[in-house]
Amino acid sequence: MSTLFLAIGIGALLQVVVDIVDMVRRSGSIRSAPNMLGFAIGLVFMYGTSLFAG
Repeated sequence: MSTLFLAIGIGALLQVVVDIVDMVRRSGSIRSAPNMLGFAIGLVFMYGTSLFAG
């Protein structure tokens, strides 16, 4: 059963990587405003959840 959930998690991670690579190819740069804003929001979200988990 754990193998199934691991496979689902790996598939989701790969899908995110593919989407990010596609977004960078379309915008031409990883340093475009939407990419940087998404990165910053992700960092804030991870920091916020670490406050609750830790």
